[in-house]
Order: sequence, then C-alpha cells, then structure tokens
Amino acid sequence: ASSLLSHLTGRGALELRADMDGDIPEETEEAFGTLLERRRSREPLQYIIGSTVFCGTVFKTDPRGLIPRPETEELVEWALEEISGAVEPEVLDLCCGSGCIGLSICKGRKDARVTLTDASADALALAKENGERIGVPSGSVGRAEYLKGDLFEPVEDRRFDLIVSN
Repeated sequence: ASSLLSHLTGRGALELRADMDGDIPEETEEAFGTLLERRRSREPLQYIIGSTVFCGTVFKTDPRGLIPRPETEELVEWALEEISGAVEPEVLDLCCGSGCIGLSICKGRKDARVTLTDASADALALAKENGERIGVPSGSVGRAEYLKGDLFEPVEDRRFDLIVSN
C-alpha cells in the first residue's frame, strides 16, 4: 500500500509516514482505491506501478514481459565476470523478455554488443523501449540489436562470446 501511495504522490514512504496528518487530494484517494483493488486481485505491484529496479536501473514492466527477479541480477554479475577478459564481446540474450539481462550487460560493459531475441513481438517491443529509456544505443551500429524469432532461429549463422537466458 505504501508503494502504491508513493507512486501516486511522488513522495517516498518515509516522507509519507512523517506527514501522516497531511491532506491527500480526493482524486488521489480515488486512484489509490483503484490501485489497491488491482493489487487485491493479485496483479503484481510492478505491473501496477509500471516499473521495477534491476541491477540499479529502473526498467519498464508490463504484462508483455516477465518481471525481473532480484536473483536474476546474479546472472548479470556472472555474465560480466565471464566476459571480463574479452575485447568487444558479442553476447546473445536468448528469450530476452523485458531486456533487463542483456541491457544490464550493455550498461556494465560499454564495449559489449548484445543481441536480444524473443519470439514475442510484444516482449521485444518492451525490450526496445527499455533500451531507449536507459540510453543503450540500438541498431546495426548500436550496442543492442533486437531480433524476433524462436530460440536460435534469428541468429543461426552467428557466433557469440556468451549466451545468456533466464
């Protein structure tokens, strides 16, 4: 509930607790009630708020992709260690979903080129939005490339220094 109220008001949970006597506009109360009902119906908080923090970066989240889990950050840490000695490593993020793994690798290694693939056009669109949102260049000369297709089909003739998938 405090996360939802913070989201609506733009105020942190501690600030809201310190100002328990402060007035909340009626339209905020109504919106809060709507968000609480969504949460009561078991809709994930990250979908309601529309974002989550992963590897220190805020990623957009919605039903087009799974919500990144905190333990998946360990995969990114491992991947960065694995490519630590490579020069301009080529990485494949297979079944990328929201793109949080591949894009976090891009942020952690400025010289890495990451190809993100997914069979779902909707998930791939979410990954592209996240790449644009967090400032990872894309395109044929960018550091992130997005390809639609099932598993290895869109990259069958290519080789990578590392393949990651959750």
